[in-house]
Amino acid sequence: VGASAGGLEAIKEFLKGLPSNINAAIVVVFHLDPTIKSFLHDLIDTVTALKVKAVTDNMPLTAGSVYVVPENQIVSLDGPTLRLSPFEKTTDRRTPIDRTLMNIAVQAGSRSAAVI
Repeated sequence: VGASAGGLEAIKEFLKGLPSNINAAIVVVFHLDPTIKSFLHDLIDTVTALKVKAVTDNMPLTAGSVYVVPENQIVSLDGPTLRLSPFEKTTDRRTPIDRTLMNIAVQAGSRSAAVI
């Protein structure tokens, strides 16, 4: 699931509607200012019965959890594990949503879906 910072309310509404026993892991990535610390995982945690986690490197995905990608990071899927790497200031375009969704689609194929 991807959104700009202005999409927080839409993402909260989306997550509110998901059953607590969903057999899926939800990855949420925002297009944020890389210089400002994000507390979006705390805000999302207040509206869903799912487990909300800030992504860390080598974090395994589990069904029934929401994974919020931290600011200034690129996330990729390596099997059932989330990997983080920092944006390179001189070479990376600031397209965290595109890069995340493309990587998950390549890695998970028809077992994945995207919401923008």
